[in-house]
Amino acid sequence: MKRHPRISLRRPEATSLNRINAFNKADVKVFYDNLKDIQNKHHIQPDKIFNVDETSISTVQKNSKILAERGEKQVGKATSAERGSTTTVVCAISAAGQYIPPFFIFKRKRMNALLLKGSNPNMVASVSDSGWINDSLFIDWLQHFISYAKPSLTNQVLLILDNHESHISLGAYNLCRDNGIIMLTLPPHTSHKLQPLDLTFFGPLKSAYYQECENYMSDRLGKPITQYEIVELFTNAFNRCSNLEKAASGFKSAGIYPYRPVDIDTIQPYCSQNTSFQITRTQTQNSAINNQVSDNQIANDSIVEVATIEQQAPVLQNLVPDPQNLISQDCSEQVSLSDIVELPVMSPKIYKRNIRKKKSIILTSTPIKDRLEEKENKKRQRESKDTEKKSKKQAETKRRKREDENRKETRKVRKNLKNIGDFGHLEEKYKKTEKEKNKNDEYFCIFCNEKYNNSETWIMCHVCKNWAHELCTDQQSTSTGYKCDLCRT
Repeated sequence: MKRHPRISLRRPEATSLNRINAFNKADVKVFYDNLKDIQNKHHIQPDKIFNVDETSISTVQKNSKILAERGEKQVGKATSAERGSTTTVVCAISAAGQYIPPFFIFKRKRMNALLLKGSNPNMVASVSDSGWINDSLFIDWLQHFISYAKPSLTNQVLLILDNHESHISLGAYNLCRDNGIIMLTLPPHTSHKLQPLDLTFFGPLKSAYYQECENYMSDRLGKPITQYEIVELFTNAFNRCSNLEKAASGFKSAGIYPYRPVDIDTIQPYCSQNTSFQITRTQTQNSAINNQVSDNQIANDSIVEVATIEQQAPVLQNLVPDPQNLISQDCSEQVSLSDIVELPVMSPKIYKRNIRKKKSIILTSTPIKDRLEEKENKKRQRESKDTEKKSKKQAETKRRKREDENRKETRKVRKNLKNIGDFGHLEEKYKKTEKEKNKNDEYFCIFCNEKYNNSETWIMCHVCKNWAHELCTDQQSTSTGYKCDLCRT
């Protein structure tokens, strides 16, 4: 490390294989070409260029480093729980430094006004079953965005976002087209390099939020952080981090505004990057060292094995160059890492299914509408099929439940008959089929004993539940209903 001051020991950032494969020359070039076409056509100013993205905050914070006694093996600090609940926050910034008020999404069934305790007056919130954003919630956020960005058909707004499925829907397309919003998507899995919010804002924001959580836990011993406190803690962190420099720096780092695309020629897969380093020695030193090595080899062939270490020391000192002299010399050549060792080459991923590869697109362009309508139709057909399957499953469940009840009733009757005795004719009487149960029972008039028919008016006694012709009765009824002569006595 002392011989090479340009080299330092670093902890690498975890980068998934999807991000490594997606961040390539072709996909990045498509994004910048789309951005250039939009700028050439609409000439959008920096105060109308926005970037939106979601981030998650938890009720369990990541503790920062603390001072502890040297040699202590375990150093602990209190957190709210082992695993906290996650809340999604939708943030948007412009290249001119404007911040759209955050939009919170809680993992709940019903919204409670106390969840926004301690927030700024312009912050809003909603709920979802999973705590993540979906199609309908993104449309709600777009309406919230329109109220602050003030887009119109004559003064259009460019909205840069990722390729998440919740952002791509027919409802969002129609709303953006009607209000003058141009949506441009980033290439998949490239937000760590091309998304302004990820580059300069979310990192400091998360650190400030965790610091607020630590201060809360220190001031209120034994009180955990719940969903009712995270908005207030997040608001304090948001107000401290939201400044013009971070927003402008994010768009500048991504090459969006000012328009300076990433140097595409330098983009290479992470596992096959050719790391070059400098050898600080001149050609004269190279030849001298080579001559010394060859002379030393000849001397070693003829030297006697009993030579002492003191006799070999001057030869070794002349052979090994001084590191300080090497560092002080000017750089004369560069050696690539691939010239020294054989680097692994990533083989292309082979898919078993024909998966349509995603890329950067202008979501509000006309060709996308047909694709979105097709997607919406497929979604409706899938929902109708799911509803039909669910209804069939419910009907089958009811049928099986009815069969089980009939089976239990039959077993109960047989058991009772066996307890009474062997009465075969009674057992046959209780074996009624489903059709016989559905038939109407026969009724007779309690006065004239005539069989029931539909041509005459009948009345039932509310006490004994027997039927009679209305003409056969005295047609006298009480407040509770008709009461026959037999029940009056």
